[in-house]
Amino acid sequence: MMQKEEWLKRIATFSADCPKGFAERIIVSFDDFKNFVLPQAAGGNTYAGTIAHAILEWHRAAVHVKEAEKRSLCLTCDTEFWFVPASHKWCMPTGFHIILPFMMQKTSTAVVTGICAECFTNKDLNEKIIQQLRTIWPELYVAEGGQG
Repeated sequence: MMQKEEWLKRIATFSADCPKGFAERIIVSFDDFKNFVLPQAAGGNTYAGTIAHAILEWHRAAVHVKEAEKRSLCLTCDTEFWFVPASHKWCMPTGFHIILPFMMQKTSTAVVTGICAECFTNKDLNEKIIQQLRTIWPELYVAEGGQG
């Protein structure tokens, strides 16, 4: 389970990677990850490659957690994510929330958190994510933008 202390360490590392504190955040469904992000990454798209690498690293870490108290949690509820290779039983996210430095470098750090099926379909998901992030990262400022 990612505890607040672990989040704070990751946010500190992320902040050092993030010029002037500017970052972007995206939500990717598992289906979009499989059908769009991975093929784009395989085709050489570096943005998709960064997202794919971050999600795959999250997944690798989640699969290798043996102790229940260290399992990853959904960003907006207490659903635990886990996988038992021997039995092929699993509880994995329906989507992912990813925070990336706005001006990515090849070695940029990304912060990835899983989102369970119930939360992923919640119409207030975006607001709940921001609310949860502010409990961990109080100085978070969200600038809403759109496509121009």
